[in-house]
Amino acid sequence: MSKSFCFIIDDSILTTHHGVRRYIFSIAESLKVYNYKVEFLKKNKDKWDSIVFNDNYFINNGFQSDIKFADSRSEILSKLKNAKLNKYFDGISTESVNYETRSFSSDFLYDICILCAPWVYKSQNLPKSKKTYCIAYDVIPNRYYFAKPSDEGLKSFAAEHSNGYTWADDVADGILCISDETKRQCEIFGFGQKKGLKVIPTILPNGFEKQKINCDDDSICKTVILAAPFDERKGLKLIPDLVNSGDFTKLIIFGRPRCDLKLVQDFYEKIDLNEIEWWFDICTEKQIELYSRSQLLIFPSISEGLGLPILEAYACGVSTLVSDTQPLNRLVFEGDLLDKELVKARQQVRQRSNERIDKIKFSTHAKKRWGSNNLIKWVEDYDI
Repeated sequence: MSKSFCFIIDDSILTTHHGVRRYIFSIAESLKVYNYKVEFLKKNKDKWDSIVFNDNYFINNGFQSDIKFADSRSEILSKLKNAKLNKYFDGISTESVNYETRSFSSDFLYDICILCAPWVYKSQNLPKSKKTYCIAYDVIPNRYYFAKPSDEGLKSFAAEHSNGYTWADDVADGILCISDETKRQCEIFGFGQKKGLKVIPTILPNGFEKQKINCDDDSICKTVILAAPFDERKGLKLIPDLVNSGDFTKLIIFGRPRCDLKLVQDFYEKIDLNEIEWWFDICTEKQIELYSRSQLLIFPSISEGLGLPILEAYACGVSTLVSDTQPLNRLVFEGDLLDKELVKARQQVRQRSNERIDKIKFSTHAKKRWGSNNLIKWVEDYDI
């Protein structure tokens, strides 16, 4: 008999933490495809609600529509200087989250209960389950807190991570890490010393495993793509130099800003290209389309728990150049690592912008290495 899973979520996962949401939706969808019982539960005051998502919401990671901010560098800079941008910086409002609530059977015994983020541990009277785990994405807030101990917001977020991981190790059955690098970072901070740390196999994001590649088009499209670059941890200040080094005619960007507006303005002022598409929100179909229209993903992030854009790009047959840091360097081909010397990194981008890409090679590699069957084998073979 197949195992049953319940995923414990909260409003912040549904409205703010897009990467967390994409990850757990991808895990849940893989389990459902193989006929495991999957249920999402959310605390509603003193009771639990069973959450049933609309299929479109689930496959599109909660985004209701595609929102393009602008089509050119000049238009972007004009809007950034003149518009009231708060409405664009906000996350998805709870009112727009598309789901139904159904009655929850408190007598049902799940095989596995998974808290989908460390801060969710605060939920009391968890559903009955044989085993309970908390997912660890990273310890980035904890690391950054030591650099900015006066930042109260960062201090609070770091404490939520620490308390959740400690609870999972003391009270629950342990911590499930999304990568070997996350496991290593957790070990450095002393998490998981009692119950241990297990690593979930990497799988392609929801919707990308079935992506079909156009074998007939072997042209060089001269388009570079950036995935949610507006965050200082993503190598934001380095990106304009790298983009300008390539022989590109177009730049595609998706993702809302997660940094000061001045940094965003500085970024666009430094970019030489005028033909730029900037999308704030995109559904999965649009995201796949944007990747498929691109020659290269540049992703010089300095701090990641996993690196979903690399998986997405490979699945769509797109070449990548990424920073030589863990876990990113564990995901890519050796030739896809940016040199630590800027001059050589510029040369890599220039060369890659003029190469024909073997899209089938990248896509086939991604689906074989990160197919959902790897997760199912782990669930069946590993006594979690």
